[in-house]
Amino acid sequence: MRLWGQQRIFSRRERTLLWTACVLICAASVFLTVGFDVSRAKRDFMRQASLLHEAISQRLGSLDVVLVSLVGMHHASDALSQAQFSTFAQELLGAYPYIGSILLLNKTSEEDLPAFVQAMRDVGFRQFDVTELGPNKGLRSVDSRPFYLPISSIEPLGPRSARFLGYDADSNPLLGPAIRQAVEAGGVAASLPTELLQHGRGVLLFKAVYQGRYTPWTSDARRALLHGMIALELPGSSTRRTS
Repeated sequence: MRLWGQQRIFSRRERTLLWTACVLICAASVFLTVGFDVSRAKRDFMRQASLLHEAISQRLGSLDVVLVSLVGMHHASDALSQAQFSTFAQELLGAYPYIGSILLLNKTSEEDLPAFVQAMRDVGFRQFDVTELGPNKGLRSVDSRPFYLPISSIEPLGPRSARFLGYDADSNPLLGPAIRQAVEAGGVAASLPTELLQHGRGVLLFKAVYQGRYTPWTSDARRALLHGMIALELPGSSTRRTS
């Protein structure tokens, strides 16, 4: 006759089943906890992504407004002066601090190139010339081409960027495709990442200015009636303009 203290409460088989059940319950608990954390992390990620998408959309919308405003100013004036462009550009830079620079590019044919250079020198840019990149990233006078898109105004104009007045942006292989896309489509086009004039690396947004008051209907007409370009420099976050 066995005493009470000597009795086994569970058999070996029952203990095995009990341990198995404990392991399964612990595993289920861990799985549910991890699943809850993953679900919460997913919700947080989606919320952050939604906020980022909204911020980017708002910023792109404001950049489009800036470009349309500058192009509209050109269409409203038959002879926009450097001073008028600079004043308006400075106001926009104050309102949109994430824009690094605002550039004005003028389409100039090879035949009209000497007159264009002289006109720029007459308004105070005594060393002005139309240039392109040469060896070792230096600047040289442009080669012969049917037309050029030299930079005629930069806001803000600083010591580093001043040397790029007259630079033919269409000659740059990282900028040329975006310029042609903007011209032919009649909209806004972004360049590949490149070195900016005075703000490190970033991208440029281009929008074409056409002769007349309205954007031509066809791509052929847009190419033929191109008058110039407006460009916005958008620096990377580490080199953003803080003024």
